Amino acid sequence: MKTIVLFLATFFLTNAEAAKVKASIKASIICNSCKNLIEKELKNKKGIISVKVDVTTKKVKVVFEDTETSLSAIEDLIVNLGYDANNKKKNMKGYEKLPKCCQTDTGHHDQ
Repeated sequence: MKTIVLFLATFFLTNAEAAKVKASIKASIICNSCKNLIEKELKNKKGIISVKVDVTTKKVKVVFEDTETSLSAIEDLIVNLGYDANNKKKNMKGYEKLPKCCQTDTGHHDQ
């Protein structure tokens, strides 16, 4: 009987439904190239259901499954692309790979 109870408890815990979480991340995006890069890279990551970048508000809106990823992990993905994400600072190696229009807030941008 103890084995059956343990099995059922394990079954229900491992099959718990993932919660869909909506989050908004402030990012150092400045143009449509930034938007396209972030959307392309995040759409294919495990656990991310949808992603939409708004250049005007400089926000990345994501919907994700909390059993597959986390807000912190998504921020890290953005940081590694070369952008600030909330309170996390950009990874300079990623930043140096960005198009020139994405590396500065001066000059021509394709907004």
